[in-house]
Amino acid sequence: MARKLKVGLDYFPIDTDILLEPKIKKLMKLYGAEFLSIYICFLTMVYSSGYYLEMTLDELADSIWTSLDFKNFELDVEYVKTILLKMEECHMIDSLSLEYDGVVTSKAIQKQFLASTYRRKKTERPHWILSPEEEEKVSRFYGINANNNSINVDINEDNADINSVSANESTQSKSKKEKKSKRIDKLDRFDIGKLPFEPNYYVCCLINDHLLSIYEPYIQEFNDFIKETIALWDKELFIRCFRYTRDQVNRSHSEIENMASYFVISLQNNLEKMEGYDERMQKWCEEVDLYLKKIAFKEN
Repeated sequence: MARKLKVGLDYFPIDTDILLEPKIKKLMKLYGAEFLSIYICFLTMVYSSGYYLEMTLDELADSIWTSLDFKNFELDVEYVKTILLKMEECHMIDSLSLEYDGVVTSKAIQKQFLASTYRRKKTERPHWILSPEEEEKVSRFYGINANNNSINVDINEDNADINSVSANESTQSKSKKEKKSKRIDKLDRFDIGKLPFEPNYYVCCLINDHLLSIYEPYIQEFNDFIKETIALWDKELFIRCFRYTRDQVNRSHSEIENMASYFVISLQNNLEKMEGYDERMQKWCEEVDLYLKKIAFKEN
């Protein structure tokens, strides 16, 4: 008798910097620790079934509420649904799949599922929303050979040890590293059109200012990060913090080893610090003005 093909996952990875991701930080700020509990429960339910769930948000909210036993915490089902709706708004749940197919899934979920099941025999994938280009990107990122569904890394060979620094880099002199970090690739601005994706305006600005190169290994992930961050924050606030962060990295450009990573962390920190800044300053000015009026009244 043929063995039944496995559909779901026994486990799935969670990044150690999950709490630093813009969407997670935003929702944690709005809903606290309850959001993280709901999000983890949501992922376990999806991945245990594969990469999608055939249910409405009402049904999903009820299932999560029951699983987490929120009745003991006086949290109702509507509260869970509110968080799920916010996740949909942040593209953590695909709106089109939910509206037209009646299924809960997302591109991020399907990318992780694809990476986790590379050894499995390829089967029909209903409700699949990843494009061939996006699948290829996942394959390149995880080192998956799309032709034979195998990993192109032999961890037993010295030349493919991903946990060690390459021999060339380890023997590179300090002077060569400094020379490389200071090199300005003036062809970047002309080579932007050769990228396999459409860089957004802000990424182009960084490239043209020679703060970022199109040859960065994670340039597309950085481009996606900028687009997601713009969607999560007020546009005027984002522009202000982007310019401040750009000037900030400009001043210490030569000292930064990983520009993309440094920019991501700095921009997130600046956005959080500046959120509500104008309102706080307005309130402070009003309090000072009121205080001065009181002093003037007493003197008269």
